[in-house]
Formats: sequence, structure tokens, C-alpha cells
Amino acid sequence: MRKIDLTAAVEAHVAVTREALQLIWDNTNKGQRNKLLKNPEIAELLARYGVTAE
Repeated sequence: MRKIDLTAAVEAHVAVTREALQLIWDNTNKGQRNKLLKNPEIAELLARYGVTAE
């Protein structure tokens, strides 16, 4: 596998993961979001994938 192919595959995987996390985040209520953000591992995961956590 060439580097460009690997880079494209990684970018596609990250995009799919970001979209999935965003969908989950968008379908939680405010109380659930606050509880999730109290967990530092979840907060870091959302930040790593660029999920809008507002």
C-alpha cells in the first residue's frame, strides 16, 4: 500500500468516526451531554475527532 492510499484510508475512517460521534452527540439531551463531558476520556475523544460539543 502506498503512502497516499494509506493516508486516504485513514482520512476516510476518521471522517466516518467523526460523523458517527456527531450523530450520537446530536441525539443526546443536555443532561446526558453534561454527564458525558464529565468523563475526561470522552471529552478527549470528542475533541480528537472534532465533534462539536456545544
